[in-house]
Amino acid sequence: MKDSNEFGKFVGGMLKEARKRARLTQQEVAAKLGCTQGAVAHWESGRKDVGLSTLYDLAKLYNKSVIQFIEPDAYTKNEESIKLLEHRIETRLAAIESELASPKEPCDAPNVVGVLQPKTKPH
Repeated sequence: MKDSNEFGKFVGGMLKEARKRARLTQQEVAAKLGCTQGAVAHWESGRKDVGLSTLYDLAKLYNKSVIQFIEPDAYTKNEESIKLLEHRIETRLAAIESELASPKEPCDAPNVVGVLQPKTKPH
């Protein structure tokens, strides 16, 4: 970022995006924080800097971390991590469903508990 004004606009843009994702209006955010709609508009446009304590309150309101509003790549990295985790879970669930769908003898049934707990070596 070149200067504090550019940084303020970046943070403001991140705040606006988070508010819209939360499906809240500026007026609703203002009511929850105990400020005016104008203050929210100023933060989102970058015309006024948002204080750290207010940024923390906004992060809680939007279910985000403060770093996601001030680090350009934090939001993207978090979204990518969530997508990767979701993919791993879906893949594992598909494998379990496939095992359960195939006919097996009762003693060959998959060990569902073993999926949730690490395998231990026999003594």
